[in-house]
Amino acid sequence: MAWTCALMAVGIAAALRPDDRTGPVTVLGLVLSCVAVVELPLVLMATRPADQTAAELALHDLDSTRPAAAAIKDLRDEVQRLRGDLTGRAARLQTSSKQS
Repeated sequence: MAWTCALMAVGIAAALRPDDRTGPVTVLGLVLSCVAVVELPLVLMATRPADQTAAELALHDLDSTRPAAAAIKDLRDEVQRLRGDLTGRAARLQTSSKQS
């Protein structure tokens, strides 16, 4: 933070020295740059908890999705088994109806 204040002081001193190039646009640009430099750490500090919350939420979603994926796999296996049973019964039914 000390280097930010030193940079601002040098910039203000350079902007306020008397010459033909100094104008309100230069001072406004300097002020806006200084405000951005000062607010940058604040923005970074504010986004850190949001990033941590998003990471925790993603881990929670992953933990809750794993059992659902396992249940879906079990259901698919059961459906495949039932299809096989149904195919076998249909084949036996056709065989028995042809013999009659």
